[in-house]
Amino acid sequence: MGNRPFVKITAPTAVEVCAHVELDEPASAMLRPEHTPQDYVAALTGAQHWRAAALFLAFALPAREAVWWGCLCARSVMTAESPPMALAALQSAEAWAYAPTEENRRSAEAAAMTDGALEHAAGWAAMSAFWSGGSLSPAENPEVPPEPTLVAKAVQAALLIASVGDPPEQAPDRLRAFVAWGTDIAAGGDGSGS
Repeated sequence: MGNRPFVKITAPTAVEVCAHVELDEPASAMLRPEHTPQDYVAALTGAQHWRAAALFLAFALPAREAVWWGCLCARSVMTAESPPMALAALQSAEAWAYAPTEENRRSAEAAAMTDGALEHAAGWAAMSAFWSGGSLSPAENPEVPPEPTLVAKAVQAALLIASVGDPPEQAPDRLRAFVAWGTDIAAGGDGSGS
């Protein structure tokens, strides 16, 4: 998956990140106290635990990078037949990733809340942008900050929905590609690997 250091991940240990991630038993059994996030992702990918590596990275990446990664994964499964509301949700999430303003965050909220948007990876990418900070309540109401793990949970939803697209038997290959993009982002790239 590459040897460039994970400069975007600030957690010193994988154990710290895993306190928030629900992993299956085989992936959990691979975790060692001395693992850095990069060591753990390398162990997971070496054992071809693509799903676990993706779930872990969603929590390890900072919010803006995680949202961008969710956008890349959602865009990878968009087709000419994708509903306009999914494209609008994706575009709103991408707009926030490019410029994380309150206006773009609220636009992502509106797109994610459009009827049917959360049936698509793009809707969850938009929701992850909305849950990135600020307040969950309307602007005129008292502030209600989002729970810190909501961004990662929404990114996980985007990744998992995108991975089981048509045809669903390609899910492992999609997850493998998603993890490659995520590790590139963790190393300071844009997800393209270049």
